[in-house]
Amino acid sequence: MILLSVPLAMFGAAVGLWLYDLPLDVFSQIGLVMLIGLETKNAILLVEFAVELRRKHGASVIESAKVASRERLRPILMTSFAFVMGSCRWPDPPAPGPTAGTCWESSSPSGSSSVPSWAGS
Repeated sequence: MILLSVPLAMFGAAVGLWLYDLPLDVFSQIGLVMLIGLETKNAILLVEFAVELRRKHGASVIESAKVASRERLRPILMTSFAFVMGSCRWPDPPAPGPTAGTCWESSSPSGSSSVPSWAGS
C-alpha cells in the first residue's frame, strides 16, 4: 500500500501540471517533494494502525484495513486539507499603496502540482 500511494500521487501531480499547462520548474518540484512526504506519512500511519488492530484484536487483514481506513480518515483529511490550503495561492489582503491587491505569483505551480494529486489519491 505504501509503495502504491506515492506513484498514484505523482501521476495525479503530472496530470494536474498537464491540465493547467504548467512547467515542471523548481516550484513544482518542491511541491512534488512535499507531496511524496505527505502521501508516505499517510500510508505509513494507515498501515501501522491496521497492523496494530490485527495484533491486538486478531482481526483479519481485510477487516483491519477497513477499520483502519475508517478510523484514520479524519486525521488524514485534516492533514491533507491543511497541506492543500498552504499550497494554494491566496491573494494579499487589501492594502493602500501602489502594490495593493498583488499576489505572490511563485506559489501557484507548487499548489497546482499537489492539489490534483491529493484529490486523486
